[in-house]
Amino acid sequence: MRWTRIMPDVSQPATWPSGREPDDGSFSAIFTPISPRELRVDAASGGEHPDSTPGRTPPAGPGDARGSDDCGRREPRNTLTSVEGDASAGEVPTDGRRRGPASTLRRWERHVVVHATVHHPVEAVFPYLADPMRWHEFAPAVAYRRQIDDGPIRVGTRWMSTDRIGPFRAHFIDTLDELEENRRVVWLSSAPWNARVEYACRRSGAMTLVEADYFGDLAGALRWQAGWLPRWATHLILAQDFRRLDRVLTRRARAARRWRQHHEAPTR
Repeated sequence: MRWTRIMPDVSQPATWPSGREPDDGSFSAIFTPISPRELRVDAASGGEHPDSTPGRTPPAGPGDARGSDDCGRREPRNTLTSVEGDASAGEVPTDGRRRGPASTLRRWERHVVVHATVHHPVEAVFPYLADPMRWHEFAPAVAYRRQIDDGPIRVGTRWMSTDRIGPFRAHFIDTLDELEENRRVVWLSSAPWNARVEYACRRSGAMTLVEADYFGDLAGALRWQAGWLPRWATHLILAQDFRRLDRVLTRRARAARRWRQHHEAPTR
């Protein structure tokens, strides 16, 4: 078993193998490799994974004896995915605009929810989420954005968009679908992402709580360029964007504070 440390305010808390939370307040993401026995396909189940049926425990084999050093593991566990990236626990978007009953995601569909805390007021955070021209400052996957429609940003405004997927590029159209100033913004992306992204912001004192809901149906070459990523890895990548946004806003606040200290006239 191995675990990865996730810094605070970006993911949901989990339990470390010791049963205690770490002293520095960080979070843990448990990832347990699946044994070859668990990867066998049960012919009687029509090709489904033998552990995929809720409540079903695979039969013990001759090599399944567990010692006292296996942390008492009984089933594979991935806390990060089950908390944030498992679309079966709730509702998933069905048509890119509204939510329908919970269902099993198709092979190329992805649904990830990220909860993040940005240590700046919502008035500073929301403009970055509502303006694609700022996304490159905290999201390295953003390679290019250009507004297609003239005039101020409004519902229905479209952007020519290019994202980096490793050495590859994905070209598509971003459309502003819903906008509630300093509260909520929804973006729709055309093929190959076929995605709906919703950012919901909530004030918490001088900080901002952000819930980012990503749903997409990968198409074309994007299926083999990014479709192989497990959901816990996708969640981790997206969560990093909010850490970078926090650092961007912190640098801007420090620069503004230094300017005021040197250029504002002292009060008497």
